Amino acid sequence: MHATEESLTFSLKEAEKKGQKSLSREDIADFEFEYGRLKYGLFRTCQAAVFHEGLDKNQSTFAYYGGEVRDKIDCDIQFYFVPEDIEEVDLKMLKLKRKSVKSAFKIVTENWIDDCIENDDLLNEDEYVR
Repeated sequence: MHATEESLTFSLKEAEKKGQKSLSREDIADFEFEYGRLKYGLFRTCQAAVFHEGLDKNQSTFAYYGGEVRDKIDCDIQFYFVPEDIEEVDLKMLKLKRKSVKSAFKIVTENWIDDCIENDDLLNEDEYVR
């Protein structure tokens, strides 16, 4: 069930009554889960890092659709986006970095972002893992 204009208006008024001026990412995600995810919140629950040259558009797209882009690799990120044609040496270095921060983030190709948007759903990222 998707949110309607009336349900959004009601919810925002209720939040205002309770004195809540701004909602956290988690609050927004909970709201969308309960009342229907908005298209522009597709990646709301996702945190990722993107450092490869040429992926600026993908980084912006991910953020535009609600994703949080981190400026460093840490244990909180879920994804690290890479180009489809990433050099094997770069991929090996990235996997070593992942081990050093003891994180379970997935290294996925940037195609996952576009495919999720095209399907209006979070697709199984295992098909995009490198």
